[in-house]
Amino acid sequence: MAAIADIHTPRRAGTAGAACDGGDTLRVVGGMAASGQPPYKVIARALAEQVESGGFEPGEKLPSEAELQKRFGGVSRDTIRAAIGELARFGLTVSQSTVGTFVRTYERVPVLLAVVVAGGEVGEVDVRRAAPPGAVADLLPGVTSVWWRRSHHRGVVTDSYYPRDIGHLVPDLEEPAALANPDILLARAGVNVVERRIRVLSRMPTMAEETLLGTPPGTPVEEVTAALIDSGGTGVAVRVVLLPGDRFVLEHTL
Repeated sequence: MAAIADIHTPRRAGTAGAACDGGDTLRVVGGMAASGQPPYKVIARALAEQVESGGFEPGEKLPSEAELQKRFGGVSRDTIRAAIGELARFGLTVSQSTVGTFVRTYERVPVLLAVVVAGGEVGEVDVRRAAPPGAVADLLPGVTSVWWRRSHHRGVVTDSYYPRDIGHLVPDLEEPAALANPDILLARAGVNVVERRIRVLSRMPTMAEETLLGTPPGTPVEEVTAALIDSGGTGVAVRVVLLPGDRFVLEHTL
């Protein structure tokens, strides 16, 4: 499916106007702005308002720290850096070392939820024998050992967990080779999946996940968990898929 570009930078509901006096000039008394807020927050709000209103276009470079210091009445460079940090925290900007800070551009690819939970693997796959992590163990009661398969391709990480006895039925699950249709292999082995219990959770990534996905700071992820249930009501597999929130849009038709 073709990529869908957001309309510039996403609008932020409830953004209040910047409390600056006389254009961008900032009046500071006793270390606080006239609004009673720390100066960096007031400056961040003023810049955010310009980004969200189109004053700065997606991909446009923000003025340098020195230029922003002049614009906001000679505040310190640390204050400007703190303000820029606030913009990054809310996903409005990204910084490139030695180059500058740019308005963040979003281009999200739509993906079908059904495809995400199907568990198809592409590229390199890592296979390990492990104890199921807590959230997975809750969905596979009584299972103490699983085959853990990790597929990482184009910014999407898929972790699939299969109880060891299922692995004995489907030897391919134990091999570090990508499986295009693992559910077909389960069916051929007589594992009849009749239900998929799906949960979608939006959250901030862990530090390790941020590194793995290569996402800028302040980027949430969509965590899609699918528990595969057989005709006897037993969990036969769990899949956990992580998608960066700045690259993908989940779609589902009811």
